[in-house]
Amino acid sequence: TSLEPSPTSSTSSVDNNNELVANSKSPVADVEVKFSGPNLVLKTVSPRIPGQALKIISALEELSLEILNVNINTVDETMLNSFTIKIGIECQLSAEELAQQIQQTFGHC
Repeated sequence: TSLEPSPTSSTSSVDNNNELVANSKSPVADVEVKFSGPNLVLKTVSPRIPGQALKIISALEELSLEILNVNINTVDETMLNSFTIKIGIECQLSAEELAQQIQQTFGHC
């Protein structure tokens, strides 16, 4: 019997700068959340999906996260989004939970 890989996987680690990093990968998108001081950086890589950046922004706002900077780049048919977010006191999500929440926005296309 062979084990099928799960469609989404999440990992958390601490990098060389003692910054917490969480990744969530699926066939549709790779999502990375990295805590950096008082802010966090959210990066997504996916195929071009119309309206996807708005879905992510909406999800972040629903989580009471304040978006400081948004950078959206497209290379051929690939979309790279980067969000710098101020961590609000109301937000109780871990990096991994946030990565999974953002990953879910890609499932509703």
